[in-house]
Amino acid sequence: MIKKVGLRKSFHVGKGRKRSTVEAVRGIDLAVTEGETFGFLGPNGAGKTTTLRMLATLLVPDGGDATIAGADLRSQPRKCAAGRICGAGRRNVG
Repeated sequence: MIKKVGLRKSFHVGKGRKRSTVEAVRGIDLAVTEGETFGFLGPNGAGKTTTLRMLATLLVPDGGDATIAGADLRSQPRKCAAGRICGAGRRNVG
């Protein structure tokens, strides 16, 4: 099960006076139950990849809460790692 409430992530871009902050993910709320198939759709730049990277523990969220299979994304990131939760791993293809 995946549950996210108010998950946020922003990035600083540019240099000097042109430096600005881009909100890649703005408070996403989501619940996916065990055994459910879920599709993540949206236009380019909507934050889909950033959200998935946070759920895979590749990026640290700036705010919000997320629980994956009962493990807290912030306090227990190793338990949340996508390979353990999703059964992902190396597979021989070909």
